[in-house]
Amino acid sequence: MATYIRKFHDIRKEDVALAGGKGANLGEMVSAKIPIPHGAVLIADAYVRFLEENHIDIPELII
Repeated sequence: MATYIRKFHDIRKEDVALAGGKGANLGEMVSAKIPIPHGAVLIADAYVRFLEENHIDIPELII
């Protein structure tokens, strides 16, 4: 089973495609020991899976 959630401490700036810009920046802040609340990121694969499971075609919705 795929893991669609990553904790901030498991994310770095190189993971921007996986976690998005905000998620990657939060991961960098945690690694720099900047005090932020504990949290996690729902990764991009979860969004893609949601679209697939629900038969949602984004280009079709835009037209």
